[in-house]
Amino acid sequence: MRDADTILSQRGNYLSRVGTSNNRRRFERRTCNFLGRILFTAQGTRGITQYVVQAIDISEGGVKIFTQFQKDIPRHFYFYIGKYQHGIGCAVVGRGTDILRCEFLNEQKPEVIDFLAKVTNPHQTLGELKHKLFGYKPPQ
Repeated sequence: MRDADTILSQRGNYLSRVGTSNNRRRFERRTCNFLGRILFTAQGTRGITQYVVQAIDISEGGVKIFTQFQKDIPRHFYFYIGKYQHGIGCAVVGRGTDILRCEFLNEQKPEVIDFLAKVTNPHQTLGELKHKLFGYKPPQ
């Protein structure tokens, strides 16, 4: 009965719709090293909090994040890549010392994950991503 109450209380929250746990290891994990932004609201929609974090492991189904602020980050948030070009709804499925293991609410395209796993400059993903995957069209 407690699980049913939890599901009913989270029905209206988009970020609370986490997939079933049997899908968590469906995808190949890739070691990565890039920076992204975590955004979430505090006090309803009045305060938006943002943290810059480091992704250390990624797959089509989730990401492992290194951050010193792991205790301040709520269970549901948005993970942004680039200059707010690509946002992904996430839910925390595990917390460790300075580590958040997160599951994406929507499966990501393998092309995007491959691109992110191959990033050589970690700071590149905080600026504008000039890549066709993120809607960039070269000047003609």
